[in-house]
Amino acid sequence: MPTFAELAGATAPPCDGISFLPSLLGTGQQRQHDYLYWEFNESAGPMQALRFDGKWKAYRAWGKAAIGPIQLFDLEDDPSEKKSVAQKHPELVKRAEQLFKAARTPHDKFPLTKRGKSNSKKH
Repeated sequence: MPTFAELAGATAPPCDGISFLPSLLGTGQQRQHDYLYWEFNESAGPMQALRFDGKWKAYRAWGKAAIGPIQLFDLEDDPSEKKSVAQKHPELVKRAEQLFKAARTPHDKFPLTKRGKSNSKKH
């Protein structure tokens, strides 16, 4: 939305987007997000993911009883995400945990719990 608003000479409505017009036109410095957050809440269970501080990706998925541990990948050295380096970088795991909490907006219809018969509400 911010890109289209800038092209139209208008003010974008409040949102967390950033215009990428400088990248399209090759003019000026492109602003970047501090981090990107996304999650999937599927029947097998939820998954959260982050891209932060340039080269890092963190994710965690539903485990047997709770959200599993944070996995951390250096995408410059391991673009295929073959080996988590979470144990080598506890400070980055802590930062990812903080970002997961800051980025997520709780919602009754999209809980971070495994969905299924045991968690469904009976009417």
